[in-house]
Amino acid sequence: MFPIPYLIPPPLSSKEPLVSIVMVCMNGIESIHRAIRSVLNQNYRNIEFIIQDGCSIDGTLEAFAEYRDERIKVISEKDSCMMDGFHRAMKRCRGEIIGSCLADEELLPDAITQGVHYLVQNPEVGALHRDIYLTDLQGNIWGTAQGFDVSLPDYAGVVRNFHFASSFFRTSCLREIGCFSDTVTLAHDIGDIGEAQLWMRFLDRFRVDYHPGLQVKYAEGHDTQLGGRTMLPVRKAHIRFVEEFHGQSRILGGDPFLKSRAIGGVIRETVERLEKENHYENLNDFCRFVGDHLSRFPLHEIKPSLELCGKFEQAGKSNTAFSMGQTLLKQNPSDGAVLFYLGGLMERRGAIQEALSLLEQAERMRDSRAFSARLRIQSPFMAATDILQAQKVWAARLPVPDLPPFVAPASCVRPKIGFHAVDWEREEVRRGIVPLLRAFDQARFEIYCYAGDGGAAPDLPSAIQVFSVGGLSDAEFAGLARSHGLHVLVELTGLGEGHRFAALAARCAGVQIAHLNHFGTTGVPNVDYVMGDEVVFPNDVPHFTTERIWRLPVSAFSFHKFEAPSLPTGPVPPVEAEGRITFGCFEPSGYLNKQVLAVWAKLLASVPDSRLLICNREALLADERDFLRIQFQQLGLARDRLFVRPRSGEEIPSWLYDQVDIVLDPFPHGGALGLASALFHGVPAVTLSEDRFLSRSRASILATVGFTAGMAVSIEDYMAKASTLAKNPALLKQMRRGLPAMVAKRGGNDAARAARAWEEAFAAMMAGNPQARLQTLP
Repeated sequence: MFPIPYLIPPPLSSKEPLVSIVMVCMNGIESIHRAIRSVLNQNYRNIEFIIQDGCSIDGTLEAFAEYRDERIKVISEKDSCMMDGFHRAMKRCRGEIIGSCLADEELLPDAITQGVHYLVQNPEVGALHRDIYLTDLQGNIWGTAQGFDVSLPDYAGVVRNFHFASSFFRTSCLREIGCFSDTVTLAHDIGDIGEAQLWMRFLDRFRVDYHPGLQVKYAEGHDTQLGGRTMLPVRKAHIRFVEEFHGQSRILGGDPFLKSRAIGGVIRETVERLEKENHYENLNDFCRFVGDHLSRFPLHEIKPSLELCGKFEQAGKSNTAFSMGQTLLKQNPSDGAVLFYLGGLMERRGAIQEALSLLEQAERMRDSRAFSARLRIQSPFMAATDILQAQKVWAARLPVPDLPPFVAPASCVRPKIGFHAVDWEREEVRRGIVPLLRAFDQARFEIYCYAGDGGAAPDLPSAIQVFSVGGLSDAEFAGLARSHGLHVLVELTGLGEGHRFAALAARCAGVQIAHLNHFGTTGVPNVDYVMGDEVVFPNDVPHFTTERIWRLPVSAFSFHKFEAPSLPTGPVPPVEAEGRITFGCFEPSGYLNKQVLAVWAKLLASVPDSRLLICNREALLADERDFLRIQFQQLGLARDRLFVRPRSGEEIPSWLYDQVDIVLDPFPHGGALGLASALFHGVPAVTLSEDRFLSRSRASILATVGFTAGMAVSIEDYMAKASTLAKNPALLKQMRRGLPAMVAKRGGNDAARAARAWEEAFAAMMAGNPQARLQTLP
């Protein structure tokens, strides 16, 4: 918790003070009776019920008249928004404590009693909030929502309010922050964001406690809820308020980094909401709006640090972060940690050569992370023989735990198969592996899943056992896996942070497999197999691995459980509606190296009036959008032919495929998931299938569904295939229906079929099937 000098409110006059319950409503007849009764039937009797009606015309006012209770005090008058009505109601309150209950809410019978008791017992607390039931408009419970402990620096950027109906305020504290003033209103130029304004002003002066316990029923997600202003102006108003408030705050004190954190939280939440609701034009408008605000963080008199570099980058100011890092290097040229950070920043921008240079310097300064990072970046550009030698060096540096000799588990009717992934929510795992596990024959295999603490465990059938192992050392993980008697263990993390290859080197299971996120081999002793297929590992060429190769009869990189294509205007490519071709790429900016951008710029020059849409998470950051635009401008591409749009999540929303005619896969790094998703949505994709594992693994996706028209074997072929597609709008229209049908017909989205192939592979591996001949070359 942030150390905060809270003000101490004056004490309550008694143990049973008068409590004012505020109801702001308009046309709430469907639920108003339940709300009224929930207040009047409280077991705490010393209350007044302050009702502020916004000129209802549906019978709501008549409903109040049915209750002949002197505690009810109703006024009906026009207001500008809900918080304006709340402000008017508060000025009428006489109680020492103020709570609320809106027309679509219900207080539980002892809600006020518990709220008063807590404030009496904790005189230093200015307000408290609690948990709520979530209901439909009829009051049927469908879930719960918990409150949360938070300080002002955290709250400012979460864009998540405490529920008013679960909250009780000391009236003296509300008066102190200006809620009863005639000149300072909660609705002034802010509308519905006044709720956040209230809480921020409150947290700046007084302690707010979260007291666990259900207190209210809250109806969520229906059309009659209060509001009325669109989300976009509300979020803009909130950002303006955050900027203004930070300079006035007792606690935040104008700290530019706390400001960037707060505004960054608003941006992330807003983009996610706008994207989810397909409000694309609003999304563009919002990103333009925040660009100006992100450019105005004060930098004078700031002492540079590596931590502040990261904060600036998170706030969208990558250029500032890089400049600050260079300043740190001037102060200490041998600082390996700064070199490592700057190398990672350049990698995230796709500036590969610059990243490698910085990481090589970090390695010379003995930063232990630099070699792995450099190998990860450089491997996609290396020949297979060089990758093999580099991976052997990488594997030799693993801190292999010293364990007793491995004892192979006895054969049994139902072999035990284990899967380890640090993050099971990562798209390639969630889409490529979890559906397989759900489709596995539970009567044939006993399945174990191991999840790192950094990622949620998968949602799997109850028969599958899931273990959280993020806090275990490699020795402890190996001990756990051995105790389970695994016949097969599959490492799904690849070479990323949190992998368990050190444990696998000491042997955790009878058969050990590396799959996903590697470059054809791991070089790790005791890793027995890498998974592939005939496209990834053709039989007629040599492959340089330390593992045996298993070729599945299906794509080793198939993805499953795609949502149905969203084509609101029918299966019509954008070129038909707009008369121009739109190429698209939805992969991270780190994949967009200079060679890729040069090829794309040349492609657009060869297809008149075509344009390119790049949409990824990095585009949330103003400096990253500008970085991409500048690179394309240097390649001669006019500004109006490039569109850089942000998205918040890793998953590619279906509606994005309605915006593009052809998906361009970058190289050598690309997106297998992006290709699979494009084909499923009827959008052709072009990928470069070179003589390396990484590109052939993506070509495997296209080969599975028979779309060879997108499998290029050279840069010239890549451009030719993309250009051919672009010049045939009739074919693009046909593909909107044809490609999804091809995916379905050839099993590209068939988890059950893929699961059977994996099951047969496990059985054969355990039996020592010679199909998996050793492919390692000296």
